Amino acid sequence: AEDSGDKAFSSTREIVTEYVLFDGGPDPDVWRKNTHKLGLTGLLQHIDTVVLSHYHSDHSNGLRAAVPEICQTRKERGNETPLIVDLHHKPISTRGLKSRGKIYPMTPPNPSVAELESLGAKEQLHKKG
Repeated sequence: AEDSGDKAFSSTREIVTEYVLFDGGPDPDVWRKNTHKLGLTGLLQHIDTVVLSHYHSDHSNGLRAAVPEICQTRKERGNETPLIVDLHHKPISTRGLKSRGKIYPMTPPNPSVAELESLGAKEQLHKKG
């Protein structure tokens, strides 16, 4: 059989859009107000994963509003799969400022794994590396 030199190429590509919330910010009320003010409430139903970069309250405290609101919106839209909260591999610890040999804890404390799960999330740890 002779090769005519004509070559055909076919490719199928599936495009998947994923919505991830990266950190929750410092304040639950600010998270809630900004989400509504910016018109982002319609996107909440699509968020499957929340990623917490590290345990500073200015990154984690807003999750106290974000997690229950996302979970509620997903549930109202028929999505019963758990919201994954991807946490840093280092354990949650209280952070603070050291001055004159005394440590003053940062407030508010980070939400605990138990608290996040009570708000409807399922915890998953970052893999180290």
